[in-house]
Amino acid sequence: MTCTFTPYYSNYSEGDEKSSSKSQPEVQKTSRGNVLVKQLLAKSIKQNNKKRAAERVAAAAAKASKEAEERIATLAVAAQIEAEKRAPAADAEAKRVGEEKASAADAEAKRQVEEKASVADAEAKRVGEEKASAAAAEARREAEQKEAENKRMEVNKKGRRR
Repeated sequence: MTCTFTPYYSNYSEGDEKSSSKSQPEVQKTSRGNVLVKQLLAKSIKQNNKKRAAERVAAAAAKASKEAEERIATLAVAAQIEAEKRAPAADAEAKRVGEEKASAADAEAKRQVEEKASVADAEAKRVGEEKASAAAAEARREAEQKEAENKRMEVNKKGRRR
């Protein structure tokens, strides 16, 4: 018995060949074939399902069309058609009401924007005034420090002269 390496088995011997009815390449061909057959069968089933679904949709559309034709013949549908003829006046009223509401909403939005702008302006002014006040206070403090420093220097100069 000789041990050889093949890509299919890591340890393959001649004795093992007798025990199996199919060689490795045959087994692979069969399993590949089975996979292909399963894939083709699945595709066929999907196509048949799509075809049946399309047939059902077509039948439902035909039924709906027939029912629609039957409804047109009834008096209730005639009354509905009459109401639909009157609909433009109702549409005009709805449009007018909609425009009024839109106008009111626009006015409210404009008011809110102006209010927010006013608040933002007031806040900016307040912050600006605070910064200016802080800067002025800082400038005064620095001036006072310089003045105090100058006085100390003068006192030191006078003290050295004596």
